[in-house]
Amino acid sequence: MNLETCVPDCLKKIPAYLAGREVGVLSDYEAEAKELLDLFIEVLSRKGKTQNPKLVIKIRNKRDVPENIEKVLDQIYLANLIPDWQNENANYMFDWCRFESGLKDWKRSVGVPELQMITLNLPRLALLSKDEGKILETISEKFELIKKCMLSSLENIASKRISELNFLSHKTGDDSYCNFDDGICLIGVIGMNEMMKNLGLEYSENKDLALKILKHMKKESKILQRIRTGLVELDFTPVSQSFAKSDNIKFRSQHAKYTGGVDLKLDDEEKIDFLGDFHRLLKGGHMCKLSNLDAENINKILKSNIGLATGKGIDVI
Repeated sequence: MNLETCVPDCLKKIPAYLAGREVGVLSDYEAEAKELLDLFIEVLSRKGKTQNPKLVIKIRNKRDVPENIEKVLDQIYLANLIPDWQNENANYMFDWCRFESGLKDWKRSVGVPELQMITLNLPRLALLSKDEGKILETISEKFELIKKCMLSSLENIASKRISELNFLSHKTGDDSYCNFDDGICLIGVIGMNEMMKNLGLEYSENKDLALKILKHMKKESKILQRIRTGLVELDFTPVSQSFAKSDNIKFRSQHAKYTGGVDLKLDDEEKIDFLGDFHRLLKGGHMCKLSNLDAENINKILKSNIGLATGKGIDVI
């Protein structure tokens, strides 16, 4: 559940309704919206932790940080929508995946599907390339396979044979329940830490190389102009353990699971500074997990490129 701290510009002129009657526009009720958010936070602080739904508080301006937010910092994710790379209607899901309607008007964020996700095993790519000089070439080869797979899937999804058999393509008036042409294909990346170790390097000491690799992935991820793609860093334990186990058998590597930026052993200030540059590239989803999400760190986050953050005591998935 994404909770706004102000009425976004894209919604301000949308009609507001009360008991079925149009009563102005949403911007007329900004004070009431903030009051409702404050009450929501108060109830949450008294009720205690909730596992579901996951709560994301979205900050679009420093002045809109709720005064009582410190009461629930151990229960929420904080979305920083201030950086210029964040779109007007960016939203975060329970698994940190990020969706936004950057290509169309805001209404197209309703019924925008995730069409497919394919996850890259980064440590294995390092083992296959064997050295830093060949890693980009190996990534390009894998992305050619990813593109073919995604294009094939999209052709099937859009085919009349399949679309007529499900409710996703049904129309209400002139609008479709699901807008496939504004959907997104996600490419998961997992194991940046272990990829660097397999190259004989440390992730935290080789930020420039890690960014170079991620920028190359972003460049290679372009499929067609009409298809949106997004890179998302994953920390989903079943996948990270499965990849690690497979590589332990095939390559005799010694990793119990694969980890990424969320697991970096840095203090909070260093982690905020380090991961911000990665978040602006990982537009499909990202996370910065801090040891302490407090007022001081919130202020640092809102001055950075960090997109989504949370603190100790809340699961990242």
